[in-house]
Amino acid sequence: MLLRKKQLVCEVQRLWNREIPEQAQSAIPWSVLASVVDCLSGRLPPALVERAIAAIQSRNVRGWVTLGADFGSPQLHETHASYFASSSVLSLFKKFPWTEGDLKPEEKAILRFREAEMLCGLTNSRFLHYRQFDFASRPLTKRLGVHEIFHLARRKIASWLGACEPQVLLDRRVKHGPGGCVGLNRPYTTPYYKFNSGTYTVSSGAYFYAARTVMNNDVWARALWEDKFGSNADDVFDSVFPVPVDRFVGPLSDFPLDSAVRRYKEIVFFNQKLKAYDDRVEIADYNKVTFVPKDATTLRAIAMEPRLNVVLQLAVGDFIKDALSRVGCDLRSQVRNQDLAYVGSIQQDSSDPVTIDLRMASDCLAIEVVRELLPCEWFDFLDSLRSREGMFDGQRSSWKKFSSMGNGFTFELESMIFYALAQSVSDIQGTTEWFSDTFGPAYKYAYVSVFGDDIIVPSSVSGQLIDILRFCGFQTNRDKTFTSGPFRESCGKDYYSGVLVRPFYMKRALSQVKDLVHLRNNLKGLVYDGLYELQATVDLVDSFIPHPVLRELVGPRRTSGDGYIWASPDACHNSKFVVWDTDIQNWIFPVMREGAVLATDVNARFKPRIRWQLVQFLYANTGGSPVEGDHLNFTSLSRDAFLAHKASGGSSSDIVLSGQASQGKIAWESST
Repeated sequence: MLLRKKQLVCEVQRLWNREIPEQAQSAIPWSVLASVVDCLSGRLPPALVERAIAAIQSRNVRGWVTLGADFGSPQLHETHASYFASSSVLSLFKKFPWTEGDLKPEEKAILRFREAEMLCGLTNSRFLHYRQFDFASRPLTKRLGVHEIFHLARRKIASWLGACEPQVLLDRRVKHGPGGCVGLNRPYTTPYYKFNSGTYTVSSGAYFYAARTVMNNDVWARALWEDKFGSNADDVFDSVFPVPVDRFVGPLSDFPLDSAVRRYKEIVFFNQKLKAYDDRVEIADYNKVTFVPKDATTLRAIAMEPRLNVVLQLAVGDFIKDALSRVGCDLRSQVRNQDLAYVGSIQQDSSDPVTIDLRMASDCLAIEVVRELLPCEWFDFLDSLRSREGMFDGQRSSWKKFSSMGNGFTFELESMIFYALAQSVSDIQGTTEWFSDTFGPAYKYAYVSVFGDDIIVPSSVSGQLIDILRFCGFQTNRDKTFTSGPFRESCGKDYYSGVLVRPFYMKRALSQVKDLVHLRNNLKGLVYDGLYELQATVDLVDSFIPHPVLRELVGPRRTSGDGYIWASPDACHNSKFVVWDTDIQNWIFPVMREGAVLATDVNARFKPRIRWQLVQFLYANTGGSPVEGDHLNFTSLSRDAFLAHKASGGSSSDIVLSGQASQGKIAWESST
């Protein structure tokens, strides 16, 4: 019995990463789309159904992905149910990496990249022109109130940032980022490789900032020393650099002998660390432009910065995050934006929040905009850390933008500028006085929030703010900007009259069985969310999944994760892997985890391993009705670790259940 179960585990693990034939990879998306349209045809506009069927039958990828432009607007729908059904159909494969059709996403991405540079050049010219004649005296800027708004924004940013102390800032916040950089590409992008690679790249402007940062980081500096001399500094110092006691003259002669020797070692040690740093550094006064997936029709342009520049930029970005969090803009959480999007969807008065989204915001942050709004010392500091040139298609050119995606402080810098402008326009419009008088000074900017290019302001502020942003070179994304009606969208949450109507986007290629599980689970999630007709589509995808995986690898629904098939508690009992442990009085269900690979085998495929987790299906104090899986709060507990604990003399009573059954939440804690 145990042998058969072990063989079944091995079989499920093998099937999990089984490749799907190429012919099936191209056929399955169209089969799923046909099923989705057929199931939801009663909820969809007839014109959408007709055009969708025509695109599916002809396998016209371009015809399918462009349907959203004609039928995807929330203004075309009178109810949240109608919009949710249409958006679920149109969004399902909107960001899917199609391998057929003539979409040519890279060509479109290159055009967008060049367009952003052109817009930055125009913005720089506009600012230089108006700066010569004073913003307050020109008809356009006077009409927009540019002079007053920029003045308020500059004062706000200066007060948020405070005094510019570069080295203090960098020494406290140094860290590596997760992405690629000049001289280091994936998969060699972990901190291990970034600390230990043979060459560090840095721009000439950031060279000395990087040198001081490395020297002041004792662990990093000693690592460079040991890499050069092969052992700890204290072990080889006397043999490599003997102390010339008889030559202690000049300033060192004024110290006692012990102090002079110690001082001599400090000087030599610092010089050698600096030399070790200099031997590893290579000047790279440019970043490299590359593209990453965005959606089915285009890619997103990013620029890989020199390695040490990224370290310094991330430190600045972290500092700006902290500065903004002190004034009510938390860039570590999207909850505030999401909550205000909900409020705006149920209240449409002039003082209620609206959502604004910008097009290519990170690529349109022009140099002169940053120069205009930041204090001089902060502009000079950030300017020294950025790459002034970029390499694209083998050619180097000077950037007209200040920074791009890939720079470690672009997100925080643009958020700070947008937040300052949004607050300044609110001050000019007088909305902040109403909030302050009504709810108190702490709620002065209650309906002003920013997360990157997702901006939320009161409705009465939106018109002037959009004009100011346009003057600064930013264009609003008309498909994602909602200043009227019952729909609001921000930071991954879509609300229609207070109802969450966020569709599912399939972003993976259907190349392996685990990708089918991801698609199946999220379609099942749409069923849970009210699109009950899609159960037939879920059954269709189930037919593509190998039976052992579908039958055995099951567990209760969770809000995220695709380590198993989402199923009801009753369905889980049919699996041989889901068992009741009488000792700990809990169900144990399987979860597929992707195992780590050794650093020496980074190109190897991740090997799946089945782990077991614990869950108890509680009955709340509601007349014995079962608590659904998506209301439970799970904490992973390794079965092997638990059994080892018992084998070493521990008791199952060391694991206790805590929580309130009436709320349907559980957690596992160790009393030891």
